[in-house]
Amino acid sequence: MAMALVAILLVAAWGCVAICRRSRRAFVKTSDLLNDARWTNFLAAICFIGTLGWTGSLLVHNDLSSATMGFMLSFGMLLFLHGLIFHPLAAAGSAAMLALAGLFHMRPWPELAALPGKMILAAPCLMALLAIALHWRRHKQMASTRQRAREGYLGHGLRSDMPPVGDETSAILRPVWPGQLAYQLRQLRGRAVSIGERPEQKAQQDEVESFVHYDLLTGLPHRLAFQDQFDLILSSPGFHAALLYIDLDGFRLINDLRGNGIGNKILSAMAGRLAQACLDPLMTVSRLGSDEFAVVLPGYDARSATIFARHLQDRLKAPILVAQQRIVMTASIGVALAPEHGLQGDKLLARAGIALAAAKARGKGQLCLFAPDMEQRLHERAMIEARLRLVLESQDGFFVFYQPIMAFGREEPVAREALVRWFHREAGWIPPSRFIEIAEQSGLIAALSDLVISKACKDATNWTDGACLAINISASLLGRGYLPDRIARALLESGLPAARLELEITETALLDDNERVLEELRTIQKMGVSIALDDFGTGYSSLSHLRAFPFQKIKIDGSFVRDAALNPNCAAIVHAIADLGKRLGVATVAEGVETLEQLEFVRSQGCQQVQGNFYSAPLPSEEDLPRIRALSNYDVSRGTLAASDRPDDFEPWHEPSSRP
Repeated sequence: MAMALVAILLVAAWGCVAICRRSRRAFVKTSDLLNDARWTNFLAAICFIGTLGWTGSLLVHNDLSSATMGFMLSFGMLLFLHGLIFHPLAAAGSAAMLALAGLFHMRPWPELAALPGKMILAAPCLMALLAIALHWRRHKQMASTRQRAREGYLGHGLRSDMPPVGDETSAILRPVWPGQLAYQLRQLRGRAVSIGERPEQKAQQDEVESFVHYDLLTGLPHRLAFQDQFDLILSSPGFHAALLYIDLDGFRLINDLRGNGIGNKILSAMAGRLAQACLDPLMTVSRLGSDEFAVVLPGYDARSATIFARHLQDRLKAPILVAQQRIVMTASIGVALAPEHGLQGDKLLARAGIALAAAKARGKGQLCLFAPDMEQRLHERAMIEARLRLVLESQDGFFVFYQPIMAFGREEPVAREALVRWFHREAGWIPPSRFIEIAEQSGLIAALSDLVISKACKDATNWTDGACLAINISASLLGRGYLPDRIARALLESGLPAARLELEITETALLDDNERVLEELRTIQKMGVSIALDDFGTGYSSLSHLRAFPFQKIKIDGSFVRDAALNPNCAAIVHAIADLGKRLGVATVAEGVETLEQLEFVRSQGCQQVQGNFYSAPLPSEEDLPRIRALSNYDVSRGTLAASDRPDDFEPWHEPSSRP
């Protein structure tokens, strides 16, 4: 009887422990302790020893039926302990052992659980047999159904105990006290599945999710997440939306000059403004790259999208105070519409990018809506760039033409300006207006300038009249440390005296008053090379440029000369510039002179030199003339091409109507 009493006490203690484990909120530490397999193995061993004693006592008192049940329970406990030690993977075998022992845990069978918050006090053996049946049923389920169940849990922020699709083995066995059958039961598509909320695992999962789908600096979805979400949105039937492609103007320069720390703060501030402006839950804001963002506006047409884009530009250009610095940023925006401009996310994003490029070409803070001809122009631009690279590698197809600069009272030219021309065997003559800008933007302008400077200096040494050589220098080459060495090398290789070389720069090269640019110009001037200010009058601060650097020549933009006869303001500007040059002791050149009337006008205003088709169109060198004649129908007497050799948008070199 003593042994039986001990066994009853042990079973009672076991039941109390089970109640403590179920009360997770009140007894968290106790539950964690009992979840340790070492403690549960120890308690199970005590119960096993007690049960053996109980069986022996019943046999002594000739109670055969009770002894048999006690033996079965003891044998089941033995198998259960064996399973805990060796962790069997066969689900059916482990379930059978648990059924004999009257114990089970649902972890090896994710299908089995109980209703939330309810206590199911059923016979342990029957529930174990049910576990075996449900496990057999799991083997018959479709992998797709299991995957949908798994996705459903993750979508609700829950952690599933189901193994990955295709894993048909049992997981880890953990002991559970008899009667503890209170588990959460979730029914999905006719299947019982176990789920449980694990805050620490969910936090880890959220952290991984944030790293995979969101930009760490701004907290916005990154490009890949945006494309997936955008494709999902576009898949909705009858969906209409506008896509805004946003780029911060001049951000890279600020980032280079003021550091990545300031740049990151600017990006964070801009991202915050975009998020605040797009509070509609249907709108999507993402960071695509360095200083590029995207906004999806569901239901917006061209007009409403344009209005909203202007609103965004106004918000973004508000001053930002970063590290006690007041910074003003502007944004250029390209707009594409769905379904008008495409139904695929990548195509719409590409076309919004094309519109953005068109907007940036117009200046800072511009907005542009995509149009089909933009894509065609982009393809043509890409084709010209590819051809340009090939021609620069082979140096076959570029020619240097020369237009004389005449001085009043002299019959011989005082200088000739070098002008690059490009003949392509398939496209014919390609005008400079179509490839110079592409060369600058693609980084090919340095190679092109090398070719022109070297060729022109060699040609100038063959001029018998001793005229100077004028070469126009791209603003993108200044301030990079490239130009002084290149000029010195060209003069050395050709033998051309430095005094016969003039470099023409436009006012755009001096807009930022860059000290490095001015220092380079001073270095070149010390070599004996003259520096001329080209297209004077078209910039923002022409007079300040004259103060910043001692130019030896001023070239008046041809637009003032052409319009002087009809526009008194243009005539006054020509007169003022000519008088200014006279007072400063600087020669003035009137560009674009094509008629006798224009020639007489600039003479009367005090200009010392003139350049234009009135005297001569640009002409090739004597060395290149035979080759040019072989390539195309070129009339050397007129300096023009036959119509059949001109591209559709060819800019003709006009034949002068008369000569003085």
